[in-house]
Amino acid sequence: MATQIVQPSDMLRRTLRGNSVFSIVSGLAFTFGAAPIASLMGIPDASLIIAIMGIVVLAFAAFLWAMTTKPVLDRQLAVAVFIMDVVWVITSLIILVTNAFSLSTEGRWAILIVADIVAVFAVLEFVGLRRLR
Repeated sequence: MATQIVQPSDMLRRTLRGNSVFSIVSGLAFTFGAAPIASLMGIPDASLIIAIMGIVVLAFAAFLWAMTTKPVLDRQLAVAVFIMDVVWVITSLIILVTNAFSLSTEGRWAILIVADIVAVFAVLEFVGLRRLR
């Protein structure tokens, strides 16, 4: 039986790849389901903005996937991803607290659930970054 050596970057690489997969699914949903999502969230006039957001999230997902295919993870890029995830969570909380868009109950739940998932990725990225030291 061969022994596999676990690298300190393995956790971070797996976390970034998981983030990429979640971002692909989210980006596709936002891009191709923009009108129903906007309607569900109580902001039917925002379908174009949601579709554009989906395209941006897909680009982010591609960036993450490309990062994880390199033999050595770029720590600075990983820190940038961590910061972007934290900003996403903070922005989501601001939207929820201020009710900036008069979201429906379903819309508020959707933002909260996505923010929670992104927060889990951010925590795992933080731990993975600490292990690189």
